[in-house]
Amino acid sequence: MKVTLVSHASVVIESHGLRIWTDPWLAGKVFNESWSLFPSAAFDPAMLENIDYLWISHIHPDHFHIPSLSALPSEFKARVKVLFQDNHADRVFGVLGKCGYKNFQVLAHRKRAALNERTAVYCYSAGTLDSCLGVIEPEGALFNINDSRLNATDCRRIKSDVGRIDTVLSQFSLAVYNGLQPRESHLRRGAAAILEKIFANHAALGAKVTIPFASLMRFSLADNRYMNAFANRPRDVWEYARRRNLGVAILFPGDSYDSSSSCESVPALAKYDEVYETIDQFPYDTPAAVPLQPIEHAFHEMVRHLHEKYPALILRMLRAVVVKLPDLDKTVAFSISADSFAEVAASHAPDIMMSSQALHFCFFRPYGLQTLSSSAQHTVTRNLVNWRIHRALFAMNNAQAYGRLKYLLNSENRNFFARRLRAMVRYTDLTRARVRFPDSYRSKSRAD
Repeated sequence: MKVTLVSHASVVIESHGLRIWTDPWLAGKVFNESWSLFPSAAFDPAMLENIDYLWISHIHPDHFHIPSLSALPSEFKARVKVLFQDNHADRVFGVLGKCGYKNFQVLAHRKRAALNERTAVYCYSAGTLDSCLGVIEPEGALFNINDSRLNATDCRRIKSDVGRIDTVLSQFSLAVYNGLQPRESHLRRGAAAILEKIFANHAALGAKVTIPFASLMRFSLADNRYMNAFANRPRDVWEYARRRNLGVAILFPGDSYDSSSSCESVPALAKYDEVYETIDQFPYDTPAAVPLQPIEHAFHEMVRHLHEKYPALILRMLRAVVVKLPDLDKTVAFSISADSFAEVAASHAPDIMMSSQALHFCFFRPYGLQTLSSSAQHTVTRNLVNWRIHRALFAMNNAQAYGRLKYLLNSENRNFFARRLRAMVRYTDLTRARVRFPDSYRSKSRAD
């Protein structure tokens, strides 16, 4: 089996004459224009002639990138078959159908689907959105974890379903930050935990080699560029694995890995070292300030929708939030239950700090508040529990899991809450996926 890195989470997997392309993101920004590809994609339009399948892992824009998917040639869209998990697949296929795609296949959770006599694919849905892809041959399997958070139970099930797994692909760096303070300690712990998670999954799946990917981006706004200083780099993954004698293959966009031969990571590491030296030389945009009037208008429109979909009992759980907007040198307070939005004196202690554009985006888009965690454009200074309740309500609204009685028993709500419950169990079980290193280097691991 052969893997060629295109960009970020995008690879081409070749298996017995078939080629599967994953999660194309080829250019442009995502998450409220706050992420940019880094390095640039290694994309040659000629490669499209040999692609048989297109797999989308989940609907986050760095994986389901509509501008990239829309820009591909019409003949490619008419020929390729799109694979997606059995989780709102009809919506995803509907969007792609409007872009010109014609052929679709739903992948059931924990089921194999034969693509030819020697190659099958396997889907493992994780959490509420994410999914993993296994590509299975008689000789062994490749498993694309992507962004999924797998615990020990997940890994046992996957090994039982798939069999021997030779190669794992995994996210390797920070993708979210919830604005908690102190910033430095939270981000350092988060980056270290990701490295541990990568190789916990590596060990639990019995993999020979892990390929780090799905983090080939930079935070590219003036108010989130600080994240780049805490992000893991490919060399961090390589050194972590080398100290523990774990197999890892580092690929630079355009590089390939063949499971039947060894991989030399040093050339790719040298390229990454060179490009990371330039990360501060790129432009870091400052979003244009948004006046209070359009922010207030978007707020009232959103609140009108929330009052239609959720009972007052739920909305009364949300206390007022005070937000400092440094770019406007103003402070505002909003209350969803009271449908109020007003400027307040600067002496009011803020709960949240963010730019005016980010606040407008929170109210203007159903997924706006959730995007804050990925764009890292806010700081939580107090009243964290109240903010978390707001986040939970906005997540429900974005998933169209509404709270009024007439919505409670519909299939959308049942499926949403079932997935959330499974996700809560999965995340509390994450510690059971930790790597158990041999005694010979356990002391060295603690020193790291």
